[in-house]
Amino acid sequence: MIDPVSASGVVIAALALAHQVLKSPSVPKSDKKKIAKEAERLVQIAQMSDIDKEVRKAKAAEGRRNAKYWTSPKELPGLVAISMSSLMKIKPRTGWVRADRIPDESAAQEILKLRNEIALLQKSLGDLKDSPPEGSIGLAQGDETIDLRFRVEGDFVQPYSFSWNTLVEVLGPVLMNSPTEDELKSRIVAAWDNRYHAKESYSNILDEDFQKVKVQFKALGLITQIGPARWLLTPQGDSVLMRLAAIKSKSPLPTE
Repeated sequence: MIDPVSASGVVIAALALAHQVLKSPSVPKSDKKKIAKEAERLVQIAQMSDIDKEVRKAKAAEGRRNAKYWTSPKELPGLVAISMSSLMKIKPRTGWVRADRIPDESAAQEILKLRNEIALLQKSLGDLKDSPPEGSIGLAQGDETIDLRFRVEGDFVQPYSFSWNTLVEVLGPVLMNSPTEDELKSRIVAAWDNRYHAKESYSNILDEDFQKVKVQFKALGLITQIGPARWLLTPQGDSVLMRLAAIKSKSPLPTE
């Protein structure tokens, strides 16, 4: 008999010994005693666990479902196969795995090895997020400056000095949203206007100087290209921006 009787969703396939077997004169008394003794042992085991409750529920459902009875040991293999096949179809659950699909020991070891490699790669990736790219130590950065030229009202060119940290603070927030190069240029011009020039005058950064800033940011590992003329902060760039632009607390640090 098959019945989804367990509260945890586990189903039970009940294969009961037909009552007429114990009453049949063709069955030797010694066999009947063995069968009865084994049945009594199984009942005691069931009573010590929750199986007894589940079996009683299954018995209560016998009127609604067909029980599977066997009269000789030869019938059991076929009944077990039929019951298991039925269980897999009407009550699919985690754990129904064909024996030929269970990974062997070598496969399990390979899976463990791959998991360890993945863990190491993830750690290395985390370290790279907070580390500058190889070869960037000798590049201009931080408080070092670059002179950028701005064209004002026609052909008049006005230079202005920006530190690389200032440029990160100016462009970083915009670079969090994958801006175009024109948007980045506008951001630099706005920063220059705020620091030096009258806001009502037309001004623009020379493209040659803007390209220097873009190349330097890429060489420092601060930005990456994500599409035609669109740029985005890298994890390294995000880390540098947070360090420079986040407002520091004026309260003294707690002491232990």
